[in-house]
Amino acid sequence: MKLSASILALALSSFSIAQAMEPSLSMVPEVPMSNPPPPDDDDNEDRYIVKYVSGRRRAATRRLQEAGEIVMSLPKDDAEVVILHSQDEVKKLEASPDVVRVEKDHKVYMMQTNYEPTLWGLTMVQAQDVDASNVSNRKVCVIDTGYDLNHPDLQQTNVNGYNGSFGSNAGPWYEDGNGHGTHVAGTIAALGNGVGVVGVVPTGTMGLHIVRVFGDDGRWAWSSSLVAAVEACAEAGSDVVNMSLGGGGSSIFEAEAYERIYREDDVLLVAAAGNFGNSQYSYPASYTSVMSVGAVDSSKNHVSFSQFNNQVDISAPGKDILSTFPNNAYAYMSGTSMATPHVAGVAALVWSHFPGLKAQQIRKAIEQTAEDRGSQGYDNYYGHGISRAKAAFDDLQSGNIPSVCTDTVAGWVDGNSRDCSYYSIGNNCAFFGNNQGSGGFKANEACCSCGGGSTSDDTPPPAPSPVVQPSDPPVSRPPSTAPVRNPTRPPVSNPPSTAPVRNPTMPPVTSPTVDNTCRDSATKFTYRNSANGKNCLFINGKPTKRCQFNDVNDECPVTCGADCTPTDNPDTFRFKGNVRDCAWVERRRANRCRNNKLRSNCPETCNKITYNF
Repeated sequence: MKLSASILALALSSFSIAQAMEPSLSMVPEVPMSNPPPPDDDDNEDRYIVKYVSGRRRAATRRLQEAGEIVMSLPKDDAEVVILHSQDEVKKLEASPDVVRVEKDHKVYMMQTNYEPTLWGLTMVQAQDVDASNVSNRKVCVIDTGYDLNHPDLQQTNVNGYNGSFGSNAGPWYEDGNGHGTHVAGTIAALGNGVGVVGVVPTGTMGLHIVRVFGDDGRWAWSSSLVAAVEACAEAGSDVVNMSLGGGGSSIFEAEAYERIYREDDVLLVAAAGNFGNSQYSYPASYTSVMSVGAVDSSKNHVSFSQFNNQVDISAPGKDILSTFPNNAYAYMSGTSMATPHVAGVAALVWSHFPGLKAQQIRKAIEQTAEDRGSQGYDNYYGHGISRAKAAFDDLQSGNIPSVCTDTVAGWVDGNSRDCSYYSIGNNCAFFGNNQGSGGFKANEACCSCGGGSTSDDTPPPAPSPVVQPSDPPVSRPPSTAPVRNPTRPPVSNPPSTAPVRNPTMPPVTSPTVDNTCRDSATKFTYRNSANGKNCLFINGKPTKRCQFNDVNDECPVTCGADCTPTDNPDTFRFKGNVRDCAWVERRRANRCRNNKLRSNCPETCNKITYNF
């Protein structure tokens, strides 16, 4: 079973190194970017995440323990990480009444590159314009390659870490043989001690918690380990979690876990948007419960490597960032990995002045006061704009306190029993957000992750309408089809009565049934005068760019996120001389949905998976 491509971490870590003094501006020769791992690398592993029915995990665990198959327990999420050696074992677990779902565990990787340095980041995010004397009431958790506890420019007090290991090759939290984690930590909190560099919060009084998931080689870690690491951050009392990592794999398990930690544990989650310079989603950044951070250069321009899509929330300095490095050294690095700690530090700094606010409110304050760049308003390249600490502080100080969003109906699910966590993944709000669910609400109305939900100042909570993306990037999908990623705007309400009022003296009035289902074309069509013709699988490779043409939207409504319900073909169809149906596609959907004809016949089945095409 192939549920996702491998997660590719977003840490760019080639550098120029100087000793512990005023940093040199000399550079070592450029190191070329390493090749990403093959997209199907996870399929050589037998590791799975099993989600249990609430209250049934312990009984099921005892049966698994007898077989010696459990790798790790995640009790807060009613889940276990297990080794399963065959598809028969997977199917047996899926058929168990104790089990909700079985999903493939996937990996987190790192890669490297190099750029020429300048010093500029802290000024851009206004870090030095906000008083840091209150930061002892905040704690930031850094999940990465470790922390050089002996570095003279990093705090040795008010810092601790998780004493176990969530990576098979990860060492102690207080060591870092790779350097990436030490660099990230320095951007957040390097000391203002007259030596080397300073971080966003340079006082040494803010709490730091370090959780190590990568070894010194910085190769990979499991996504289940990442969830466990975030839970360890929350248990240690962290307010903000920095994740300078991510990639192409997603799962409902992760979406549910991060949603719970963000909303119930009140922890602000911040992650890197990605370094492949395309419009594909990277996770965990592209879950709506996580702030996705893109990178800008010293001229406040979007950097070419920074991924762009409708899940990007905010931007920050990410090119040529100087920070701490192991062995009393300093290094210049570039990437969305470097942008992320700027935002994490800004969040902690601003939050320290308003400790009574929720994570949601701090996040909204940062988004609604960001410096607008690119297209006016929100766009896919910069998100809401460049993070600014002083602007957010001043806005909150003036009494402009953002509202808190809650899902309109507690326990809401759609007709396929998919809850709001499912809609927090990638493009699901655009593809399926108009499906009806509990209480007559659509996902776009019921779920905060889709721009719906009820805000804390709604009395009573209205039934919100789907909100439209406020603006498009330079090249984007039509605004009516993109999912909403603007949590700073309250949902727009429809008139409270949505059903006809029955007059006892007249017969009931019925509305005509409108068929709003759609499927992609299964045949090739002309694309921009292409002689050979293209299909919807080709369009899905770069949908943000290719779906801007009207004829493409007509041929590929599912791929281009049209306002319709992707529905599987209920009939049989011929494929390579055989009679097939969507149930056959479902059994091996990760492989079979790569075929355009199968994908176009079975869009509902195939859109359950996120691919890196």
